[in-house]
Amino acid sequence: MKNIQKWISILLLLFAMISFNQQLFSPEELQKDFEIYINYILKSGIDPFEFVSQEKFYSEVNRIKGQLNKPMTKGEFFKTVAPIIHIFSDGHYGVFFNITPDILVMPFEPVVVGNRLFVKNSLVTELENKVEILKIDDRNVEEIINDLKLFLPKISSDVLFKHLEDLIKLFPEIEDKNNFKVLIKTNDIKKVIKVNAIKFEEAIKKKKELYPEEWKKRKLSFERRRDIGILKISTFMYSYRWLTYYKEFLNKTFSENEDLSDLIIDLRGNSGGFLDNVWELFKYLTQNPLQIYLVGYTCKNIPLSNGKIKRTLEKYELNPKILPARHNFNGKIWLLVNNRMFSAAVVATYFFKKLNVGKIIGKRPREPVNSLGAALGKYILPNTKILVLIPGGYYKVTDNPKIEVDYEKELTEEEEIDYLLGENDVMLDYAFEIINKNTKGGGEK
Repeated sequence: MKNIQKWISILLLLFAMISFNQQLFSPEELQKDFEIYINYILKSGIDPFEFVSQEKFYSEVNRIKGQLNKPMTKGEFFKTVAPIIHIFSDGHYGVFFNITPDILVMPFEPVVVGNRLFVKNSLVTELENKVEILKIDDRNVEEIINDLKLFLPKISSDVLFKHLEDLIKLFPEIEDKNNFKVLIKTNDIKKVIKVNAIKFEEAIKKKKELYPEEWKKRKLSFERRRDIGILKISTFMYSYRWLTYYKEFLNKTFSENEDLSDLIIDLRGNSGGFLDNVWELFKYLTQNPLQIYLVGYTCKNIPLSNGKIKRTLEKYELNPKILPARHNFNGKIWLLVNNRMFSAAVVATYFFKKLNVGKIIGKRPREPVNSLGAALGKYILPNTKILVLIPGGYYKVTDNPKIEVDYEKELTEEEEIDYLLGENDVMLDYAFEIINKNTKGGGEK
């Protein structure tokens, strides 16, 4: 009898621990969060019926409501409501986890190419860098990737893979698990290892310790190879103290390298951000004032007497005049692009070409120049604390803007994998070939 009571006590303790780590939310809390989210879509953002019929939209809403009839963890709630994002076709819509110091993440940076998954910047000795992951908990990676796509907007560009990488990094939260059985392959040898989740704060600390150089370069970096400079900008999302750092970095880089013959600006994989930060860069790339012509639209909802809402678009012009900086660049400028660029980075590429700043090398971005980038709203649902993104406006440059690439080049899958894992950069080598040919041939403007 004592043994039975002992085992019951242990089981109760284990149940209490599990309940503490995996908080359950009541159906009422879940329904309330979902209702608030739908109201954000209907009232705070772009008209959703530009993307989908009202019939299909409310059919999906009712389907999800019907599933929120039992207690759920945050991960279960996410998997239930996130598929409503899949009816949209703009990457500014999203359902994510609010990143806090204690949130659990995978102990590596996922790299997704097609239906394949690789390890970068591993934080644990059991998992080597650059290995390919074939299965997680007996589920094929291809199956996992296809399932995760249903939690994202329907976008066809390689930006989708960046979103998938974010979700795989947060797999512990999605699956409500701390540890996983992972099948990996390296040099044609397969083996199964156990991988434990790690707190976000600890992951950042370990990355700084293990990969200090990569950590420094995560947003901005500059290197010089004789008379050619390479300025890598991974995002334009600079604000507050990071904005000061961004401006000081640009000023220092250009003031100390005025003797360069050529400058490569690498925007590959740039996630976008604020257009003001694009214009800040352009100040250093021109000898003459540049005039930008851009129109913005934000949504405004007017309540009607019958309880309905009239949606209107308020138009405003964004026509900044960009004046050359004191330490502006006088040499030839080359822009490296690929299909993993998003939002403001695509706008930057368009104006780089339109204003004849320099030549573009790489794979043409497929994300539209006119996209829902203005007035992006970020909201945290009150109960589950899930983060949702709702665009409230958009930018427009012309009716049908297109990006032209001067030297277009496709990478093979293996070349793409090598580049993303930091093994080999075929596209950068290609840029140097072009620069050398133009130098020998008398130069090109």
